[in-house]
Amino acid sequence: MWVTQLANQVSLTERTLQRRFQKATGHNPNQYLQRLRVQNACDCLESTSHSFELIANQVGYEDISACRKAFINIVGLTPREFRKRF
Repeated sequence: MWVTQLANQVSLTERTLQRRFQKATGHNPNQYLQRLRVQNACDCLESTSHSFELIANQVGYEDISACRKAFINIVGLTPREFRKRF
């Protein structure tokens, strides 16, 4: 949905935007957003004592389990393991 809106704002088709974005960043827009959110979650885990549930909401996830799954997929650790290491 947000990719369609962005494509409309920059006067490109959704497919053209996705191809150009992939070429520029190495990721499609959804992957890029997911990685950005997980990086923000990592920063919060390192610098605050907030619960992962609160952090997940702060970085834009409504579904905590989706955030946890993305976190593990990208970082290779659970949020708890990550916090213990850092």
